[in-house]
Amino acid sequence: MKIIFMLALVLPALLTPIAITVAQSAAPAPDTIPVRDSTKQLREVTVKGAAPLVVREVDRITYDIQADPESKSSNLLGMMRKIPFLSVDANENVLLKGNTSYKVLINGRSSGMLQHNLKNILRSMPASSIQKVEVITTPPAKYDAEGLAGIINIITTRKIDQGYNGSMNVSERFPMGGPDIGGALNIKPGKLGITVLTGGSLNYKPLTDYSIKRAAGGPASFLDQDGSRRSDSRDGFAGTELSYELDSINLVAGQFNVSGGKWDGRNDQHTSSTGNIEQQYQLQNGLYGNRDGIDAGLNFQHNSKKRKDRLLTLSYQYYKYESSLHDQIAFSQKINFDTPDYRQENDESARENTVQADYVHPVKGLRIEAGVKGIWRNNQSDFRYLALDKVSGDFKQDPDKSNRFDNTQRVLSIYNAYRYRLKTWELSAGMRLEQTRIAANFRSADTLIKQDYLNLIPSVAIGKQLKDNRMLTLGYVQRIGRPSINRLNPFADRSNPNYITTGNPALRPVLLNDIQLSYNISKKVSANIALSYTFFNNLDLRITVVDTATNITHSTFENIGKGYRLATDFYINYPVTSRLSLSMNGDIAYFRIKGLVDGTLVNNDWLICMLAPSANYSFRKGWNAFANVTINSRNIVTLQSNTNAYVNTGFGVNKTVIANKLTFSATASNPFSKYRNNITRTSGPGFYETNDTREYFRSFGISANYKFGKLKEGIRKTERGINNDDVSKEKRGQ
Repeated sequence: MKIIFMLALVLPALLTPIAITVAQSAAPAPDTIPVRDSTKQLREVTVKGAAPLVVREVDRITYDIQADPESKSSNLLGMMRKIPFLSVDANENVLLKGNTSYKVLINGRSSGMLQHNLKNILRSMPASSIQKVEVITTPPAKYDAEGLAGIINIITTRKIDQGYNGSMNVSERFPMGGPDIGGALNIKPGKLGITVLTGGSLNYKPLTDYSIKRAAGGPASFLDQDGSRRSDSRDGFAGTELSYELDSINLVAGQFNVSGGKWDGRNDQHTSSTGNIEQQYQLQNGLYGNRDGIDAGLNFQHNSKKRKDRLLTLSYQYYKYESSLHDQIAFSQKINFDTPDYRQENDESARENTVQADYVHPVKGLRIEAGVKGIWRNNQSDFRYLALDKVSGDFKQDPDKSNRFDNTQRVLSIYNAYRYRLKTWELSAGMRLEQTRIAANFRSADTLIKQDYLNLIPSVAIGKQLKDNRMLTLGYVQRIGRPSINRLNPFADRSNPNYITTGNPALRPVLLNDIQLSYNISKKVSANIALSYTFFNNLDLRITVVDTATNITHSTFENIGKGYRLATDFYINYPVTSRLSLSMNGDIAYFRIKGLVDGTLVNNDWLICMLAPSANYSFRKGWNAFANVTINSRNIVTLQSNTNAYVNTGFGVNKTVIANKLTFSATASNPFSKYRNNITRTSGPGFYETNDTREYFRSFGISANYKFGKLKEGIRKTERGINNDDVSKEKRGQ
């Protein structure tokens, strides 16, 4: 898969010219020399400055999207790889400190549309509609402890007075990808504020080849699969936030978001095996699925009459997500293979109800926060396996491979947090107590699994402002990851008869500890360097074993991972001239993970590296050009798997017209390589496997972005809200 890199840097902003008039007049006084009145107009003085792209705070780092000229023509996914601590892998998955377990918030609140289809939503979200992105690496106690790597908070553009403003972006990618469209609108009539964010995308992957080679039990069993596949997906979302000022101390705000998508594909595969089991077959799989989500929330905020920064917030949020998966598998050219044609179906649903109360009480330089929260989750999966009856010609459900799974989670929490500022020092500290009750039920088997956990989660961050715009921060935080329905679901995916993949309903929440030391400088050269040590136990990892008696590979999740990550994350921005700027975003990390797989201890030690240098040049008359390279070393996928290294290149140019309102752009991604081989190697007790997928790498894109309206003041919104995007995710599909 191709990743379009939209990398650029901020250019010096032209401030308002200052005309200085000096008037000298005085009446002659005794023993003074008379001076004639004179007024002189000095030449215009132009002051040039650069808005900082990156701002460091005690517990987070903020990237100013609007200060980056590439935001005029890029989508938000294209900007993510430029942000410190973030990266994008070969499949366009956003990583935070190399991890896929994190929260994503919009304006400090969770949104269901981002939980299950993040990359497609970000691809259709114009960067021009986003003000900034916060990466919270040491989340304060007011945030849920869930999301192992931290929090990504997307803040939309909200500068508005009486009136409206907005933006719209349209883009196309080929030969793979597809058209994307997105837009944002802000309206403020009187005391009412409205923000609308919407988008849609069509994403198609042309036909590509793949192969799977597996050796098990020494040379005794060898499996060889070769095939081709293609897929298409269609996704869209629409979200709105409303706020109304009842009076100067009472505010009501709410949000409503919907998202949906459909995908389909085809897989043709030839399989042969030798050794213990010799067989052969040809497989055709026509697959399709859909997903739909909705969430709505209501917040009431009351400010004290004496102090407006003393406030009480009451919040409620409802969330629902549903998805379905259908495989229709037919066989031909069978030799020693008696499995009949079959269908497999899986319908999943997730529902949440959340209530929350927050109180903020400032005392001089001290800010005290406290709150309580309750989350009620209900997850369900109805999975069915239907085999072809040769006599009747009908597909009949197999009760041994079908079931209904219910999972409930009850999370109750209370927190107390403190933030203190003293001249050049800042301290953020707090504790969060969370109780989790989990019950999993297999209805047809009448089997019940119960779990109960109580976690006390600490968080502390210390910041020291140094001379010359430098800052030093030290933070420690503990995070928790609760498995989602995707990891818990016992549905057995048999879309490949030789590979059975399931979830594990007995998974337990995971605890992770992170210590981070950061140094930031904001001068002509802007830089942020962070050293971190992360350690964990009982991490839920995918494990893979091979049954040589049946020639089937089984894969599921288990709480077996123990280890640590020692890393340095860095970001450097250097404006060489007023027109040329260079930047480097990257990380170097050493992983050590170990765990028991089928009774055998497996160790995985890796040094991984990601480097993303980029350059941006601003020509006259609204032209801008950029180039970037992203170098990714071999990377860990699971305890037993790793992927090969790859290098991405990207080039682009954009032109702004019509008083900086309309921008056209053209991009080329990996123009020197048409294809890329994505190789995943997996090994375990008694087997070794290589999965080689040939993917389109070269692509071209065009886009247009239009900004309209003229607004100044921010829409007033509640300072507190609900954020529940917390659970670990892994899901088959597009």
